Amino acid sequence: MASNKAVIYRLVEQRVDPKIWESFAVEYRKQYGQSLKENKEPNPLDPLDFVEDRLSALAKEALEKELISVSRAAEILGFSIEQMRDRINSWSLVNESASV
Repeated sequence: MASNKAVIYRLVEQRVDPKIWESFAVEYRKQYGQSLKENKEPNPLDPLDFVEDRLSALAKEALEKELISVSRAAEILGFSIEQMRDRINSWSLVNESASV
């Protein structure tokens, strides 16, 4: 996942809008009532988001390799069996759309 600054930098590099930094800063100030500092990322992700994504990826990999059962994956992720099945179905849909 790229930071907002990285995305804006790429847009500037590709000459999409040379004033995009300024436009972004103005819009951010209008929306949130404060300006962005040098090191501040708008709407940053919580480190917990990364841990959950990593844990989900590991559970998916273990299921695919048949190292754990569906019920164990559900337990690890804190899901009910029904929620785990929904998650597995969403993984299947993502894999199918990636191969299209």
